[in-house]
Amino acid sequence: MNFTKSFFLLPVIIFLDQATKFLARLYLNIFYNGGISFALFAPEKQEFNIIFAVCFTAVLFLLVYMCAKTKSQFIRFGLIIIVSGALSNFLDRLLNGGRVVDWISIWRLPVFNLADAAISFGFILVLYDIYKSHS
Repeated sequence: MNFTKSFFLLPVIIFLDQATKFLARLYLNIFYNGGISFALFAPEKQEFNIIFAVCFTAVLFLLVYMCAKTKSQFIRFGLIIIVSGALSNFLDRLLNGGRVVDWISIWRLPVFNLADAAISFGFILVLYDIYKSHS
C-alpha cells in the first residue's frame, strides 16, 4: 500500500470515532476529558489549550512526514492510525470546549474512546515492527 492509498483510513477512523461518541451521548454515560490521554494533565487554564494546539500540530506534521518517508508498510499503517485518532480527538476538543468525550469503560482501565484505542493500537504496530526489524 503506497503513501497516498494508506490515507483512506483517516476519514474512516475519524467517522467511526465521532459516530460512536454521538451515539454514546444519546445512550451511555459519558465523561468529558480536559487532559491528555487518560485525563492526565487536565488543564486549569486556557493557556494549556494553546500550548496543546501548538505541540499537537508539530507532532502531527512529524508523524505525517515519518509516514511519507518510511518504507515499512506496518509502520505506515500504525502511523496513519495514530494520526487518525489524534485528529479525531482534536476535532472533539474543537467541538467540546477543549474536552474529549470518553465513553468506553472496561474493568479498571481509565475511561477512553475509539480514537484513544486507535492511537494505542497504532503505537503497538509501530513498536512491533521496530522490534521485528531489530531481531
